[in-house]
This record gives sequence, structure tokens and C-alpha cells, in this order.
Amino acid sequence: MNHHSQIASNAYANDLLQDSRMEQLKKHKDVVRQIKAKDTENSNNIHANPDKVARQQNVAQTQQSSTQQLYKPIFNWEKNNEDSSFHIIPSEKTISFNSLYDVSSQSNHILSLFGYKIDVSQQVDQFKQKFQKFFIESKSHNAMIGKFSELKFGIVAALLSLLGVDPNTLETLKKESLKKAIQDNIDCFEQNEYNAELLTIFTKSKKDKGRVKVLTELRKQLIKQMANYGEAEYYTKERIYTIKKDQVQRILGDLLEEKQNLSYIRNFQ
Repeated sequence: MNHHSQIASNAYANDLLQDSRMEQLKKHKDVVRQIKAKDTENSNNIHANPDKVARQQNVAQTQQSSTQQLYKPIFNWEKNNEDSSFHIIPSEKTISFNSLYDVSSQSNHILSLFGYKIDVSQQVDQFKQKFQKFFIESKSHNAMIGKFSELKFGIVAALLSLLGVDPNTLETLKKESLKKAIQDNIDCFEQNEYNAELLTIFTKSKKDKGRVKVLTELRKQLIKQMANYGEAEYYTKERIYTIKKDQVQRILGDLLEEKQNLSYIRNFQ
């Protein structure tokens, strides 16, 4: 091989090497572009973007807190530190009564005194409420409260008559208040039996037995109260048994509802 041929061969080899380097550089740039594209995509993803991660955590916390705020346990639970189990602490539930009655009147009550006319409509409505209240309290199982309320009932009845309320209206007020008082008595009796059965099922201490005695005494008072309302035969043995059975079914329904709520919180939070 002469000198010129060797130079040509070296030039050709250099060209091939240059082409190979250019091809490698091109592939390297393509790989870099692909990596940048993935990085950009990941930066838009919630798991790679710190701001979006923080926003997602806030949303999750808000949803969890909202669920916890909406959920209110039906029963009072206590944790056993020995085996980390939970058990129900029986606690009495209260009930609201119709202590005040709707006796508002559309008619005006005008009292004429020494030639002056005075609008006593508001005072009449207040006296009507007291009239009904004292009428019901006059039938209390407590004899002392009953006698004292009976005296106040007579005074208010005389004032209403003086203010122009006719006897038929007073009689209607008595019937309405008695009807509501009987319903309150029934509701209270049912709630009392619910509390008693709940204590019987979940009782764990001597203190609970004392609470059962209190509820038993309250049952006697409600039966006596109903007799004073003129319904002495209402709470028969059969009716009391039926009420007890219904309240046990009610406790079972509350337990199933509590289980469903707790399962939802466990599975979806």
C-alpha cells in the first residue's frame, strides 16, 4: 500500500468513527429528551408534586373529619386496657316533653278599666299556659305538689274568667293539656323501660343495680301518674310486657345500626 492509499484509508476510518460518534450522540440526546418528558409528567402527578400532595392530604383529612363529625355513637363505649377490647357502658337516655303548650290566640282581649281600653292578649296567652301547666301538676303522684298546684290552678282559672275567657275555652285547654300529658307519660314509660332493659343486658357493676332500682321506682310513679290522669287500667301486665319486648327489639336495632356505622368507618377511612 502506497502513502496515498494509507492516507485515504485513515480518512475513511476517521469518517466512520465520526459518524459513529454522531449516532451515539443523537441516541443520547433522544434518551435525555425522554427522561425529561417523564420527569415533566411525573411532576404533574400528585405523588411527585409536593403542593398537590399537600392538597390531597388536606382533602383526605377534611373528608375524614367530616365523616367523624357526622357520626355520633349510639352507645357509650369503654376500652378494656387488659385485652384492648371495647364494651358498652349502659347509660340512660333522656326524652323531651311538651312542658309548654301552644295556646296563642288570634282574637284580641280588651280590658276596659275606668274608661281606658287595655290590650291584654299577650298576658292571656301566658295565663293559658300556666293554666294548663298547673292543671297537669295538680294530678302529680306527689300529693304535696298536687295540692299546691291545684291551688295555683284555681287562681289562674279565676283570672282567665275575669279577663273574658269563656268556660268552654277553659275546658278545651284542660282536655288538650291532658291529652299531651298522657302521651308524655307513655313516651317516658317506654324510654324508662328501654333504659332498664339496657342496664339489664349490659350491667357490670353494683352501681348499675342501684340504677335499675331507681328506674323501677320511676315506673311505679308513672303508673300512678297515669291513674291520676283517669287511665288507671292503661298499664296492664300484658301492655307492660309488650312495651318491654318492643324496647328489647329497639336495643337490637340500635346495636345493628351501631355495627353498620362502625364497619363503614373501618372500611372506608
